[in-house]
Amino acid sequence: ATPTGLEDATSNTESLFLERAAPAELVRGLAGGDGRSSIAVFANGERWYGSAALTGGIVGNSGEYDEQTGYLLRAAFLPLKGQDYGLHVGANVSGIIEPADTDPSALTQERVRLRERPELRNDTTRFVDTGNINAGGLTAYGVELGGYWRNFYAAGEAFQIDVDRSGAGADPNFSGWYVQAAWTLTGESHKWSAANGGFQGIRPATAFDPSAGHWGAWEIAARYSDLNLNYHEGALNTAALANNTVRGGEQTITTIGLNWYPNSVVRFLLDYQWVSIDRLDPENGVIAGTTIFGGAPSVLGDGAQIGQDYQVVSLRSQFAF
Repeated sequence: ATPTGLEDATSNTESLFLERAAPAELVRGLAGGDGRSSIAVFANGERWYGSAALTGGIVGNSGEYDEQTGYLLRAAFLPLKGQDYGLHVGANVSGIIEPADTDPSALTQERVRLRERPELRNDTTRFVDTGNINAGGLTAYGVELGGYWRNFYAAGEAFQIDVDRSGAGADPNFSGWYVQAAWTLTGESHKWSAANGGFQGIRPATAFDPSAGHWGAWEIAARYSDLNLNYHEGALNTAALANNTVRGGEQTITTIGLNWYPNSVVRFLLDYQWVSIDRLDPENGVIAGTTIFGGAPSVLGDGAQIGQDYQVVSLRSQFAF
């Protein structure tokens, strides 16, 4: 998979948390991600990376009767580099040139739908969801900034997504961003790699061996992310405006993590999340033939607050080589 942005440039087997930040994961899936047919070119040097890809549909997606056409463009640089520090800057653009036709009839139905899980993939629930938007295309812009100094690492990205609505109506736009940081208690660094134009995971300096006083690598981490899929959402308890209002909701997540790397192939990630969803009921609970949060249609009425706050603790044990 061609990296869409900075977070996507780090393999999921080396990611700082259980899952990528929600804004980065959403943008990753628009025209990139795993299992998508594509043709791409890559180039890199010691302190720079560039890639361009023309992409098609996800392999095996039976819901597309004429697969979408998209693209990915990305450039990343390491303008500052020393023995124990580095600064990353980058930019990316991705888009859908022609959305997939999702109607089995002769009638063409080209739509885009933006939705994302709450940085946890134990089920298919998406609390923020624009529903289907009739569209002729979409463009997502991203900027990247990150760096490391000895055993401290920090990074962030910001995205804007512009949708070209087909037919009558305003063209909606959406946004998202995140910042994350980590402190490796045992001194290891998140090095920059020119192969993908991003940061690598931790490599323990010594493997777990209590008899020799070695405990592997330990790090603490924190992240804050915001994904806003609202457009002209209007006031509480008011009806949505046809061909204008999109009440996809806004999701903010604060995460703290403790990671242990006994050796180079085994690791344990313990995360605690505070999740907050602010969302107005778009259509009395019904979005594109489905219902809010997978339940029964809401009886609260248009514009009612259907968001929620919750906390979750999660642990991943991983073996990868």
